[in-house]
Amino acid sequence: MTLHNKIIISAFKSNLDLATNLERHTALLSVLHYINQGQAIATTAQGRYKGTQELSAVVSTKNLSCKNVTDLAYVYDQKSFLYVGADGKADLIYTVDPYNPIRLGTLELTDEKTARLQDGCTKIDGKFYCTFRDVTN
Repeated sequence: MTLHNKIIISAFKSNLDLATNLERHTALLSVLHYINQGQAIATTAQGRYKGTQELSAVVSTKNLSCKNVTDLAYVYDQKSFLYVGADGKADLIYTVDPYNPIRLGTLELTDEKTARLQDGCTKIDGKFYCTFRDVTN
């Protein structure tokens, strides 16, 4: 099972305390709800990258442009965000160069043990998702 047509973005910063990061996360959710015309409230996910834990927002791409999200990432001082297309392929989009995304692979449902072995993973509603490179390419 893969996620499709989703954007995963965080407002967390490792140099800020938890209370400040939670405030930033709540503000991000509010902005995403507003930009997304109230159609879908972003889901909160638990993310991890190279040992650093953070909350992320997972939102449909339906009413969001890549530019909207790039601007938000810039406002929240994020270097990048994850864009998952209709095919489940995950691209890492950097705010300094949004037109040259890095294809990470397919964001797929996996078990907790496998997820903990990866550099990064996202936990949504108790389910673990990681990007896996396509071995056929």
